[in-house]
Amino acid sequence: MRCDLCGRRANGETTKGYTYYRCSPSAKNHGHLPWFPGHPRAALAAEGQLVEPLARLLAGRVFGASRKTYLAAITVGPETPPARTWPPAALRSPQRPKTSSKARRT
Repeated sequence: MRCDLCGRRANGETTKGYTYYRCSPSAKNHGHLPWFPGHPRAALAAEGQLVEPLARLLAGRVFGASRKTYLAAITVGPETPPARTWPPAALRSPQRPKTSSKARRT
């Protein structure tokens, strides 16, 4: 989750059994940025406030009937990602030539 005021990632924190997401930038590291004077010392969002909107988002956009249309509209690039092999060629061991068992014994 990101803070809407500054764009920084919010940290999860549990206090007295409740979970919050907190953004609390320090003046030492962020005081020179233009958004800092208007940012509260600690911006908090309770997890309970986020559950319902997140459930609606997931139900409509991720698991909804029109998910393929939505994903196609926001996806940039090839429709199918290139196949990946593991390990990458740079990490593979060189292949040893195969020798017959008779050649190894002599």
